[in-house]
Parts: sequence; C-alpha cells; structure tokens
Amino acid sequence: MKPLPRLILCDGLPGSGKTTTTQQLWLHLDSLGHEARWWFEHELNHPVIGFDQARAAQQAGGAEARQIFAQAHAGWAKLAPQLDAGRGITLLEGTLFQATVGAQLLADLPRAEIVAHFDRTLELIAPLEPVLIHLRQENVEAALTATCARRGPWFLALLRGEFAATARGRRVGRNEPAALP
Repeated sequence: MKPLPRLILCDGLPGSGKTTTTQQLWLHLDSLGHEARWWFEHELNHPVIGFDQARAAQQAGGAEARQIFAQAHAGWAKLAPQLDAGRGITLLEGTLFQATVGAQLLADLPRAEIVAHFDRTLELIAPLEPVLIHLRQENVEAALTATCARRGPWFLALLRGEFAATARGRRVGRNEPAALP
C-alpha cells in the first residue's frame, strides 16, 4: 500500500469549492485517525503566503511584489523539511495557484518570472511528492459569473474593487476580473 501523502494542495478559482473540498478531506482524514493540519487560505500565520501578503503584492506590483513572492519561497523552503520529517498530513488551500500564480498575474509581473517562480516552488516541494486537487473550470468566465450570481451583487463589487486596486487593474484601466488573461 502506498503511504499517504504529506502534502495535499487544493486549488481553483474563487467559488470552485476549495474550502469545502479541503475541509471535508481534513475531517475525513481526522475521522480515520490521521494527524492532519488544514491551512485555510485566509488563515493568519499561513506557512507559505498569507492572504494579506498576496493582496499587498497584487496591489504594489514591481519590486515589492517580487520581495513578497521571494518570502513565499522562503516559506516553502522552511515548510518542506518540516513536512518531510513529520508524520502528519498538511492540506494547503489556494496556495499553489491562487495565492501565488494568480497574485503574480494581478501584480502584473512578466510571465517568464511567474513561470520561473512556479518552477522553483515545484523544486522545493517535489521531495514531498505532493498531491494536487485542482478544481479546474472549463469556462472561467462562466464559472466566475455563476459564483457572482450565487454569492450575490456584493461579491462582484468586491472582485471589481479588488481587481481595480491591483497593478494589472491599474495598467489596463478596467475593473473587470475578465481582463486578467
């Protein structure tokens, strides 16, 4: 029997089910007697990159964003050996893509830098043989539209305001999240 993973990453768009999926998996592992730690994407003292850090990077762009994402690598570099030495399972929600790759896109960093950052992240966590649960949406625009409809007008207003405050939002001069690609 293959041993359980030490690191499980759950990622996807807002509203894709990251929190629900990760929480249910954590509860299931706990019910089976496994030592597991779930890190909610907005949790304070997140071991890799906190929501406030990712948000600050998105808004600042440039050198300040690069420094914040370098700290994320430091977080991965610190976390990986701890997980490798431990017995438990760590579940990270929204950390691999949303809080880093997505935030780097919003920080308006060049794609080559984003790819290099992602590749380095994979190098840091590869020894752990992580499991990725990617709640991928075939049609991003339709998925975001459905999430906004489900959550209500406040959520679209929030997304628009957040996007407008990012380095990319300021550069493209729009407040529509669909301007991301």
